[in-house]
Amino acid sequence: MLLFMVGTLIAFQPQSAQASVSSITIVSNGGAAEGNGWSKTNGVITSPAPVSINASDIVASLASGNTQISATTIDINSEIVWSNSSKLTLTASGALNINKSIQATGATAALELSSTPLYKLAAGSGASIQLTGATPSLTINSQVFTVVNTKAQLLALTSSSTNIALGRSLALTDTYSNSVVTGAFSSVFDGLGNEVSGLKITTAAGAATNLGFFSELRGATIRNFGVTDAFIQTTSSSYSNNIRVGVLAGSVGNSTISPSSAAAYSSYISQVWSSGSVVAQETSGTDQQRTYFAGGLLGSLNNGSLFISDSHSSASVSAAGTTSQFVAIGGLIGDVYFNQPGSGSVHIEISRSYTTGAIVEGSLSGSYYGSGGIAGVLIGDETSSVTDSFSWSSISASSTSSGGIAGWRQWVPVQPSGGVFSSYTTYRTIGATITTPPQNTVDSYANVVPTPGTVLPTGFSSQVWSKSSGAMPILIGQAAPQIPLYVKVVAPTDGTYSTMSYVIVDSAGTTQNLATLGLAAPTGTVQYSIPSAVNPGTYSVSYVSGLTLTGANANNYYLAPFTTPTSVTITSALTAQTVIWSPTNTSAAFSTSQLTPNSSATSSGFGAISYAVNNAGTTGCTVSGSNPPVISFTSAGDCVVRASAAGTVTEASAFKDVVFTITTPQAQTVTWAPTNTQVMANASPLTPSVLATTSGTGNITYSVQSDTTSQCTVGNSTGIVSFSGAGVCVIRATANANATFSSAYKDVTFTIGSTTTTMSLTLDVAVGNAVTNAPVDYATTGLQPGAAWNLVLRSTPQSLASGNIGSLGAVVGSTAIPSGLSAGWHSLTLSGTSLNGGLVSTFVWFEVSATGTLLASQTTEPSQETITPAGLPKTGLAVINYLVLAITLLLAGTYLLLAYRGKLDSVT
Repeated sequence: MLLFMVGTLIAFQPQSAQASVSSITIVSNGGAAEGNGWSKTNGVITSPAPVSINASDIVASLASGNTQISATTIDINSEIVWSNSSKLTLTASGALNINKSIQATGATAALELSSTPLYKLAAGSGASIQLTGATPSLTINSQVFTVVNTKAQLLALTSSSTNIALGRSLALTDTYSNSVVTGAFSSVFDGLGNEVSGLKITTAAGAATNLGFFSELRGATIRNFGVTDAFIQTTSSSYSNNIRVGVLAGSVGNSTISPSSAAAYSSYISQVWSSGSVVAQETSGTDQQRTYFAGGLLGSLNNGSLFISDSHSSASVSAAGTTSQFVAIGGLIGDVYFNQPGSGSVHIEISRSYTTGAIVEGSLSGSYYGSGGIAGVLIGDETSSVTDSFSWSSISASSTSSGGIAGWRQWVPVQPSGGVFSSYTTYRTIGATITTPPQNTVDSYANVVPTPGTVLPTGFSSQVWSKSSGAMPILIGQAAPQIPLYVKVVAPTDGTYSTMSYVIVDSAGTTQNLATLGLAAPTGTVQYSIPSAVNPGTYSVSYVSGLTLTGANANNYYLAPFTTPTSVTITSALTAQTVIWSPTNTSAAFSTSQLTPNSSATSSGFGAISYAVNNAGTTGCTVSGSNPPVISFTSAGDCVVRASAAGTVTEASAFKDVVFTITTPQAQTVTWAPTNTQVMANASPLTPSVLATTSGTGNITYSVQSDTTSQCTVGNSTGIVSFSGAGVCVIRATANANATFSSAYKDVTFTIGSTTTTMSLTLDVAVGNAVTNAPVDYATTGLQPGAAWNLVLRSTPQSLASGNIGSLGAVVGSTAIPSGLSAGWHSLTLSGTSLNGGLVSTFVWFEVSATGTLLASQTTEPSQETITPAGLPKTGLAVINYLVLAITLLLAGTYLLLAYRGKLDSVT
């Protein structure tokens, strides 16, 4: 700003205008109204300065068409939910932060996101994007995604260059022998904050076995995605078998080639989470494999570069009961670079991530091994690193290569700039490493326990970490880690499967008093790693799934298989039962709140059938009753219900899981536009000219929404309206909700005219005021619809207003007295035709002074004696009223002529 001194005056030259920073925040309430800081033009919402907008305004805009929000930064701090097929576009030249869920249920609803950097989804706080229509569209920073929101679409995925997005959370109930995505995936998979639960894979390993949700990632990006309650179990009896297994993916890089340079592939994992267990099962006492690389997220990084950020796993990983020549198991990733260090080293960066699952080492027959809370073996290039991460994992390992960060860690070449930075573990050591030359470990700690106070350890940034008093540091912006409890199998003493049981223990195997932890006994049907109809023999048995913790503190804990399987000897074989349950109505709208399957479960044996929720997902579902059960729910998602046949003395128990999909229903639109909505009271009953229709499949019903004085009723299914008087009746046509569509309605107003003839005529001017332009108000009811009416001023007769009576038999209006009236008496005549065909009229007489002011006004004809001064004529009226008689006869003749013409018309 420049200042110029001119005498005693100071003139300011303003600076040139700078571009304003427009920040739009979507809030649940308290936002500004349109026009008060923000505007919408052709569906595009903008603001010149920071402003908050209510989510309801965005939803209302989407209800009328496509909507775009454009700003420098956009923060979604309130849910946005719309049910039609409109497109929402969020365009930020800077940051786009989605802190609350976005949900679109329309069949072809669309979402487009554009920002720099890529949009950030607060999945750790429960935010997600759900696109649940039949064929929704998604574009993110100009990349087009194929949206998957059914189990069939999910299982159809293979290796592909197509970008995939998960439109809603899905539950799996079957057991698979391979990965969901069996080929090498090399594109973008955006989970949008949703997850796949219940993945179960059991298989006999082969020469090259990669198992997980993805078999292999090659230059892929996986983000905002969870794989929860997974169980992956392999069996192997040959040292020629190579197994790479992780809940998310078995291998990163091309597992069929030797390790290559870090530039071979670059894969990115961000905001990904997992839970469940990865197990190498002992079945015969001679289980063995050449390599067993397993992790809570990933089995191994074989070549290329891998970047893991803002991710976590509570999955337990166990090699117990088997022997491996090369073994690496870790909470996030099993093995990083299976080869000797050299110029072809891989590159890995792990940041802002954590693990809590149990790690169990297994038997070793070679010299390559490691068991780690985050990575089993970590051998990366000189800049590979673990930063701002932690592990609460319990580790059961007899070898020296075990550690809370990595069982074995090494950076090459020998003077690395990489290492472990600002990280910690509850385990006794960070991990084994080459001691000379030294490996970087900066501001990282082992044996960490909860401490009083909120001060962070040295080197921990308050922008990344937080700490409550009496707790350990956790990462900001991520789901708070749960404390693991373990299900330990108790072997049967009588050799029968049905008497096998379990106890809840800590990582050391000490039985826990659940009440002191604020917990109650688990609910659900326990599933073990061997089937109930197993043949006699000795097995290593682990808990798989089926149990849910209850009690006040249930959200603070999770259940995992105990670190060491239990040796179980089965001496009495049971006959297998098969549960059959195939209801066809497995989908319902959450607005219906309940669903009763149209078939009950049956068993091939004699076990009693019972029902229980095996996985409620996001639905909050419960089950009551039986044969068939009643399923209640409060939200959309997948509810997995298990029908169990109880074991008997001779039969093994069995079960069948069925997924009930609770949908956010699609919107339907009701169309109803009858043309006969204005009628006289004698038109009852009235059949609307058209009935209501809907764009969906909801059943149409009719009801009275409101009524003034017509005493109207309507047929529930016919739409026929009945009434007994004049008034306004609002009828609602409702398309009722069903399993596919939400309810919708359209209101139509029926106005019913009175059959009682009334006429009113008023000259609205006070005595002494000018008559010219004085208002004349008129109104009628009960006249014959379609007949003529007029308002005549008689001096020289002239029509002030005229027309035909409307469908309601009423006329309401106003006109004005013209100028130029002579002094004396004048008359106003409002006339028309009654419902019975008679002529009806009403009159006003008024006297005008020589100066044009009103002297008098009355509704009766003035007598000659009232006229002053004497002899002043009643202008427009003969002294003996001949003119009145003539006009009356003229109107009557006009009516008779019209009636006669009507008869002629009917004859012709």
